[in-house]
Amino acid sequence: GMKPDTISYATVIKAFGRAGDPEGAEAIIKRIEDLSANGNQDVTPNISCYNALLNAYAKSRKKDSSTMAEAVLRRIDEARAKGEPQHMVPNIITYTSCLDALARSGDADRVKRAEALFERVIRDIECNDAVWNVLLWVYAKSNLRNKAAKGLEVIQRMQESGLKPEVVTYNILLNACSTTLATSDIGRQSALEIAVDVFQILRDDATLTPDSTTYYTLFWICHSLIRDGEEKHKTIERTFEMCCENGQVNRKLLYVLRKVTPDRLFWRLIDRPDGHGHVTVDDLPPEWSRNSNRNSTRMSWVEKGYIKHL
Repeated sequence: GMKPDTISYATVIKAFGRAGDPEGAEAIIKRIEDLSANGNQDVTPNISCYNALLNAYAKSRKKDSSTMAEAVLRRIDEARAKGEPQHMVPNIITYTSCLDALARSGDADRVKRAEALFERVIRDIECNDAVWNVLLWVYAKSNLRNKAAKGLEVIQRMQESGLKPEVVTYNILLNACSTTLATSDIGRQSALEIAVDVFQILRDDATLTPDSTTYYTLFWICHSLIRDGEEKHKTIERTFEMCCENGQVNRKLLYVLRKVTPDRLFWRLIDRPDGHGHVTVDDLPPEWSRNSNRNSTRMSWVEKGYIKHL
């Protein structure tokens, strides 16, 4: 019968990776390493196998997943040092997966470790926007008080390297603004100003278009960073009007809008002042969602507890 080769084993490892099962992936890697060490010419661990293992650690919710991902990177380096350079060269996927594991971890020093890894990355390979975006995610998901400013620095470095940030990159920076701990007026105002500047960039650049994620992240920013209630609600209202004009309303955005607005304001904004109960994107003017991924699965807001009967 046919014997499994490297491609066969790599396919299994990738399945474990997608499932976020690093133990399963490690078991297959160990088998490949043993077979190769015993002289099996058909099986040789390669960078694709280790990338899948890194992906498994990134998707794992285990406490030490980021540490284990870094250990995998060291194993790759050790294999190269032993004279296996051709099939063990780290690539974009290797580094983004390791950075992703750091972004998802709750380790107190994950930002420092990610920064050190990123400096290695820009020395070793030509970075694309994916690498910069993952570094941005590290900051966005951190507890740094100045993470919005740090994220802005990343985008400035990205531009200096010759890359043009796309909408997804700016959305990650907006996410950093929206999750900034507003423990001081200075930090809150700084994050808010960065968010305003980013939105202006997206509106002014003819090659970029704010999407649904942009708008619902702006809702969270208004909710968390604008202290004055009247100003907050007026800003959300203006933002929602622009969102409708651009056809970017979808199910997620409608959900966030409901979370950040009082009942009467929510129903007035969607032009149903006497509304209650069920509401989906399908119940709204179609032009409001003409450019979005509607994802309009019907759900009962009353049953979910997000709407009070008027």
